[in-house]
Amino acid sequence: MTPTGAVAEKAAIRRQSVIDIAIDLYLTHGFAGTTMDMIAQASGVARRTIFRDFPTKEDIVLAWTVTTGPALVARIDPARCATDPVTAATEAVLGHINAHRDVHPVSLKVGRLIEDTPSLKARAHEKYQVWEHMVATAIVAHGGDPLAAAMAAAIAIGGLRIAARQWTLEGGERSIADLTAATYAALPRPIVSKDQT
Repeated sequence: MTPTGAVAEKAAIRRQSVIDIAIDLYLTHGFAGTTMDMIAQASGVARRTIFRDFPTKEDIVLAWTVTTGPALVARIDPARCATDPVTAATEAVLGHINAHRDVHPVSLKVGRLIEDTPSLKARAHEKYQVWEHMVATAIVAHGGDPLAAAMAAAIAIGGLRIAARQWTLEGGERSIADLTAATYAALPRPIVSKDQT
């Protein structure tokens, strides 16, 4: 590993540590009850360094929510991107959810934190925008049509967003996997076929 690579890896580890510690503090003390000074003290990272990586406390929560995006994209089946991008995207999301069952309890708590905190709720859409862009870009990279890729990503991530909010509101009564599958099952057939355009 090059010196530059080692520095970048160390910075990424430090950044992830700050995120994990901050989330734990938010869930223990509440979002409003947690200060950047508390995060700095608990993480052993200088306050100035934390502010460089995360200008606001909300940025830390957003960073936590998007960290698994690359793992989601890695689940997209390249063989389906050109022929059935909606299935490629929705199956990737469902596979991603099932692969991360171990973090569902924390995800549910973070979802409740977001729902109960106006400043976080106002920015909750950012995670989904980032993931939607990542999914669409990956589908296009595997030969999918850009318009179809954008629509497939919107459907897959939109369904996840609806399911995640319902999951939070229900307090985890039904699983996020079941709720997401139910949102996809509610999709109608295409209204306009390619032959009609």
